Amino acid sequence: MKNLVKTLSTTFVILAFFGCASTNVAISPSEIEYTEISAKTYFSSKNTDLYPSAPKGYKVSDVYILGADTKVENGTTEALLKLASEKNSWNSVSVYATDFVKNMNSSDSTWAERLDAVRNNERYNGHYTVYLYCKEEGNAWVGYTSKVIVYNIEGIPSQEQIDADKAEEAEESFTSEPVGDDTIKIWVPDAIVDFTKEQAEKFLSGSEYSNYKVVVEAVGEGDAAGNMVTDVT
Repeated sequence: MKNLVKTLSTTFVILAFFGCASTNVAISPSEIEYTEISAKTYFSSKNTDLYPSAPKGYKVSDVYILGADTKVENGTTEALLKLASEKNSWNSVSVYATDFVKNMNSSDSTWAERLDAVRNNERYNGHYTVYLYCKEEGNAWVGYTSKVIVYNIEGIPSQEQIDADKAEEAEESFTSEPVGDDTIKIWVPDAIVDFTKEQAEKFLSGSEYSNYKVVVEAVGEGDAAGNMVTDVT
């Protein structure tokens, strides 16, 4: 799949020179009633079942956008988006997005760059809501072809959101778990092994070291010093 930003930017330039294909649509995409459906259900269904008649639309939730492409169709360059219900999915589909791309490039010039920037971030990718509708093109002489088209996409992050995420990730990295083994070993007299373990776990449970495991071993006073040297855990 081609680079998202390059593909969508190129498509916009081509459209600026040649325009996009014109077809007769009985109803505007904004007037279609979009039925809510999950990406898993949508992408595992057949178009003939989803769209028994056109125009018909779906509001598809939890969508992965896997990439973009273009193709020339009847002398017109069309933009395509590859959508799926999973990040590495065998049942992904390519849908027409020419008008959507043109409108977005006119109103939000960096949207494709931001979409590309979070393509591997599952906070966003996999949680897009995509509005899809179907319309028929052609005539009685040559026949009709059904096309599934993107009307809108919700969930594309702003640059402010992306920057805030990076700052949060940097902070989490700085204050991450303590470096070192996740086991703390304590040597105590045999009589207080259970008591020591209970108190140590109680202390750790409310601290930043709550992920650590406590091992308490009984040892005589004479052996404690040797254990400190030979077992540094």
